[in-house]
Amino acid sequence: MTDRRSINFPRRRFLRGAGVSLALPMLGSLAPRGSFAAPGVSTNKNTGKDASQYASRFVCVMPEYGIHRQSLIPKTIGPMTKLPAPAKSLTPYLKELTIVSGLDHPEVGGGHGCSATFLNGMKMTMTGGDRRKMMSFDQYLVHKKAPDTRFLSLGTGNGGPISYNSKGVAIPKEGSPQRLFAKLFAETSAKAKATRRQSLKVNGSILDALREDSAALRRQLGTVDQRKFDEYLNAVRETEQKLDRRSAWLEKPRPKAPFNPLQLEGPDGDSRHNNEIFYDIIALALQTDSTRFINFQMGGGNGFLPIPGCTMAYHSMTHHGRNPEHIRQLQLVDAWRFKHLAGFLKRLKTIRDADDRPLLDSTVVLFGSGMADASVHSSRNTPILLAGGGFKHGRHHGVPNGTKAGQKDTPLCNMYVSIANRLGVETDRFSTSGGNLNHLLA
Repeated sequence: MTDRRSINFPRRRFLRGAGVSLALPMLGSLAPRGSFAAPGVSTNKNTGKDASQYASRFVCVMPEYGIHRQSLIPKTIGPMTKLPAPAKSLTPYLKELTIVSGLDHPEVGGGHGCSATFLNGMKMTMTGGDRRKMMSFDQYLVHKKAPDTRFLSLGTGNGGPISYNSKGVAIPKEGSPQRLFAKLFAETSAKAKATRRQSLKVNGSILDALREDSAALRRQLGTVDQRKFDEYLNAVRETEQKLDRRSAWLEKPRPKAPFNPLQLEGPDGDSRHNNEIFYDIIALALQTDSTRFINFQMGGGNGFLPIPGCTMAYHSMTHHGRNPEHIRQLQLVDAWRFKHLAGFLKRLKTIRDADDRPLLDSTVVLFGSGMADASVHSSRNTPILLAGGGFKHGRHHGVPNGTKAGQKDTPLCNMYVSIANRLGVETDRFSTSGGNLNHLLA
């Protein structure tokens, strides 16, 4: 149990200094008495369920054009002991993730637009003119849970729309990690920005500007919270340093290439493809309880990705037409993405929540795309990975997908019902669902 001292702090506590403010992580020492339940104590009087039976956060990670199915899906159904080579970086987390094949949005069909339906299972032509049916799963959770956080949800990354509000209007994403970081942690008024610039010039960083306040606060924390507080400050410092390094490289001239640069013009310095820094900031957003519902889309496009061995433009690569070389390069992209996802899962295992549990235990992480096969723009049988959240993990499940006579499709929205249940939402329906996957996951 988190050790606490009798400290009278408001629920929302910030470090402040020299015009800078920084949200704090979840610390039991700062909570009003009774605001966190001890392990095994019910947090929901209506259901009587124990806190450990619920997750409280949801992160959706979506490559806009999906992945190559063979990069993730094991050859056999059942307990997982080995993943395909492109996904080997996820091997340390086999007991904390589930892979499902066969799911899709049965009524969506294919085409470019299927990517936009991943979180709602709905095209506009399916709504009968009622745009409210377009609401995406992340916003459904916001509506049902009404979290007391600074941001009800965050949309990050690049690419087409994937999140829609209760009126069916697409919600813009923040495509710049620098702006996302500032949105979460920097002051916004012109006066505050000027003060912050001066502060950073004098002190060198946000944390230097907040040194006095952070030292005073640390002395008042319990032992467990001191450790969590130090981990959080280290994470902020590391993220600042990464942003600084990227900015420095942008100012350095590039060496002259012995070939036409237009042939291999890549996104070096293009922050849109800095998956690692996006993941770092997402982890910080969860750690500070700035939000509990996040979607992160890795944009498609036809640019060149900064991956050794990739010599093709990405969109052209996805239209592989079963060409072995195109598939080889596409799987390099998948391996690159899985490596970053593994780093994110590791980060969530390291961070402790207010009940001193790994944050991954209370965070549902969903990885997938509405584009199951970009080569033919198909939405059928999309590869899905589910991690964390306290689900029953460690297996590859193959579900009916309508490919056999008399067999019905299994909607992806069935999984969304199970995720909603895990997050404490009592429902048996979302969008085009026809049931749930509780028999596999719970």
